[in-house]
Amino acid sequence: MKKKKINFELLLKDFVKIVEQKYAKLWQCVFIKTIKNKNWDFKSFRVFWKICDRYLNKNVIERDLKKFLNWKIISYKDIKPIKRSKLEYHWNAWYYFYLFLEIENFFNKNKNKYLY
Repeated sequence: MKKKKINFELLLKDFVKIVEQKYAKLWQCVFIKTIKNKNWDFKSFRVFWKICDRYLNKNVIERDLKKFLNWKIISYKDIKPIKRSKLEYHWNAWYYFYLFLEIENFFNKNKNKYLY
């Protein structure tokens, strides 16, 4: 039997829709909303936590979500910076990791829709 693949584009698109429908609460007191570019296309997530906020770039999400769902990213330290850096892992890696956990949760509730 052939192993099914995940339609990552559809998965991310549907997750963005869910976040847009409500000011989503990710975990504990962390909230998330979407940021659009001038053409109203999804550009990033904005994550709010207490007094700080972070922008989670679509490029990093697209690059690492597949790795995360295929168990190649098992810790926030596995999320690397986009450009060369002296940092061992991405500055916002903790936020990306928890976002990936939420997307994985969403995927697991609707698995058949995203497998082909």
